Amino acid sequence: MSSNWMHLGKITMGKQGCLVLAAVQKNRSGIAAVTVEEVGEAGTGMAGTLIEGAYAPVMPWDIKAEEGVIDERRLPSVIGYAISGTVIGSGPLGLRNAVGRRVISAVPGGSNAQRGVAPLAPLVFTIPDNVSLAQAATVIGGGDAALMLSKVPELSPGDRVVISGANGGVGTWLVQILNLMDVRTDILSSSRSLEISRQLFPGNKVTDDSEQLLSGAYAAGIDLTGERRILGILENRLRGGGTLVTAATPDYRASRSDVNAVFRNRPISPTGYNWLLAKLSERAITAVIDSIYPLQEVRDAQWHVKRDPHKGRTLLRLNTGAES
Repeated sequence: MSSNWMHLGKITMGKQGCLVLAAVQKNRSGIAAVTVEEVGEAGTGMAGTLIEGAYAPVMPWDIKAEEGVIDERRLPSVIGYAISGTVIGSGPLGLRNAVGRRVISAVPGGSNAQRGVAPLAPLVFTIPDNVSLAQAATVIGGGDAALMLSKVPELSPGDRVVISGANGGVGTWLVQILNLMDVRTDILSSSRSLEISRQLFPGNKVTDDSEQLLSGAYAAGIDLTGERRILGILENRLRGGGTLVTAATPDYRASRSDVNAVFRNRPISPTGYNWLLAKLSERAITAVIDSIYPLQEVRDAQWHVKRDPHKGRTLLRLNTGAES
């Protein structure tokens, strides 16, 4: 994870000495450690592409970093990892002919700022004309993780899968991807998110009662909560030879010898990102957006993600004039 962050001391001023607003983590005291302040615009270097930010997803791992659960970023540091926006410039080896293009990109130097730099052209993906910047902002950190997780167990059409924590930014993508694969997907919800999950997935079985799950019928269980109690429930519902995907718990070990517990956190290919954007364009998948907060209210947005029942991804609007 250390490569995801850039220390403020490494952020260089732009050619015009431009200052931009950014959300900056100062210490590890929690969400209160984040302030919004002016920083020097990041330089593109030789291969970077400069993006005028529209939206950035509010990522749970930023909150964990602020709380010290993830303790690898140097401080102070601009938070965030993904951005949607418009290309406004580049270095000599960047996307020089892409000015004006609407894109999404990973921004390892911190994306919760009015402008961000994609360090390499392969990290930048063009948004289809009929997909909004807000919709596209759910792909990195949401759709990409879901696509990766959908490939961990070897699934065939007609297989059954059970997912816990499906109402968030990854889960809403994952259920839709599995539905496209003709995989029969059941959802174990918390009681407080039950109605939200039922609204999100009217074609899937949704329950907050683990006794309502099928016994020994699931080829795979995918946990997005990180709660060991939930992992145990899913494990006990798998068929022999089933796969338990521990998306948020890398050290979990299955108690059943006939269940394979797998933690996976790998990048997807550029082809995968273009596939996700194409599915949004085709309306085969819907980007579920819970709410949008202005950059200046980043702490409120993070508290919402941490405490409140929500559906899909919460976004930050990075510039007041950003299109929806």
